[in-house]
Amino acid sequence: MQALSEEDRRLWMEAMDGREPVYNLNRDSQADGPAQLDAVGFNVMKKFIHAVETRGIDDQGLYRIVGVSSRVQKLLGFALDPKTCADVELENSEWEIKTITSAIKHFLRVLPGPLMTYQYQRSFIKAASESASSSLSLR
Repeated sequence: MQALSEEDRRLWMEAMDGREPVYNLNRDSQADGPAQLDAVGFNVMKKFIHAVETRGIDDQGLYRIVGVSSRVQKLLGFALDPKTCADVELENSEWEIKTITSAIKHFLRVLPGPLMTYQYQRSFIKAASESASSSLSLR
């Protein structure tokens, strides 16, 4: 846990009854199992992102407002099942945008590893830093 000062940390600890936060670092033990970014998972993410871009990109709090958990689980269940994934229609109003964005967040959260592997992390940060500094010098 991070705090701006030791006093802030003390106040946070008091608010949490003196207990440190517990993080679930063992993602493989989650009840719904880890997601896989295989062909089905990749196509589902493309479909979800397309629906957000076409139907809800202007919604306020797009990724902040959460969907109903049971609806999110139902959507993910249909979308990730190879038998039913082709039948999932995201263009109609059956699935709210907040349900779709919550499904995206949940899927990414339960992946067994990061989208950008640690192998490429430094290169990506270096490229982003160089790009940011060059765009600043153009102004």
